[in-house]
Amino acid sequence: STYIKVGTRVRVYDGSVTTNDHLEVGTYKVDFNPNDGYSLVQTDDLTTGTDKVYGTHERKVAKVFNTYHRHGNSLGVMLSGDKGQGKTLFLRMLSEKALYHRLPVVLVNAAFPGIANFLDTLGECMIVFDEFEKVFPRDHGEDGDNFQNQFLPLFDGASRQKRLYCITVNQVHDLSEHYNGGYHTVH
Repeated sequence: STYIKVGTRVRVYDGSVTTNDHLEVGTYKVDFNPNDGYSLVQTDDLTTGTDKVYGTHERKVAKVFNTYHRHGNSLGVMLSGDKGQGKTLFLRMLSEKALYHRLPVVLVNAAFPGIANFLDTLGECMIVFDEFEKVFPRDHGEDGDNFQNQFLPLFDGASRQKRLYCITVNQVHDLSEHYNGGYHTVH
């Protein structure tokens, strides 16, 4: 058996438990259970499959990763526009490139309490917020606060950990006014 102590709680696991000091390369989605807290669940990688890539997507993906590797701090990329403009394909291309560069991909597709604090505990990775304005509506926070504002410390670089943040948005006008200038926007 393996015994893992977190705070005052000790959990007992069978011999299949492994521990690492970093997140293994792969794609994960964030999960939350009120009794157990946060966890990451490994899921299928986001891939382009057989989709045909048109235009300048490949060059833009390369630009994102060149910028990320050149700078010592986090980088945010916002993919905005109407449905059908290629945001999902571009996101899949970014995910494939992240995995190629040995950068784990973490998908955030549900609003859980304290999620920004949990994400800040993760090491270097690419964190994906698909349809950010729908999952985190700005007018549904606790005590009437803007629900999107919890991410400002992460997105503003207050975290000491370097990460690549990728946000897709259909309706830019549904974003907090704080997100208007800090992201490299790819249309």
